Amino acid sequence: MLDKAESAGREAVEPFVRLAVRRGVSPNAITVASVVVAFAAALFLYVATPAAYVAAIGLVVVNGVFDMIDGELARRTGEATDRGDLLDHSADRYADTAVVAGAAAGVEAWLVGFFAVSGVLFVAHAGTAAQAAGAGRIYGGALTRADISTLVVLGAAAGATGLDASGYPPFVAVLALLAVGGHVTTVQRLVAARRVVNS
Repeated sequence: MLDKAESAGREAVEPFVRLAVRRGVSPNAITVASVVVAFAAALFLYVATPAAYVAAIGLVVVNGVFDMIDGELARRTGEATDRGDLLDHSADRYADTAVVAGAAAGVEAWLVGFFAVSGVLFVAHAGTAAQAAGAGRIYGGALTRADISTLVVLGAAAGATGLDASGYPPFVAVLALLAVGGHVTTVQRLVAARRVVNS
């Protein structure tokens, strides 16, 4: 859904990539910083006040920017290694889990939060499982990582403005979308991988 926006975002972070190259910043340092930012966002989502939601929006955006910078920086500096790839994907899983769990805890939506967290994790697992099976890494489907971040930002924005749908916090709907979208995307990716493996 947001592939074009993500491409535009990569162009937007180009000045930051060039600055990081000039300053000799390590891609792994950016990756670690992105996790720290994600955990800070999770904390604000847990607090779940209008002001905290505003802070969370900014931090989720920064996490997304860092996530784009580290990969581009690794390629630009010739530091794109398997170890770096492992760190990047592991960091992304910690970041996604923290943010979604923080949002769920903030509105005490434990059951839907469980399915949202598991859905987000299985989306990533299905992509890497496909690679392990020889089908190549799969990123497509109904719910991408960019979609996940966007939904969290929208939920936080609704919470910050005090919007309330039928007495339920806005994040309940966002978590439901993440839960359904995550598990649907998991199935989509596994089916796509199975077709390639069987061919």
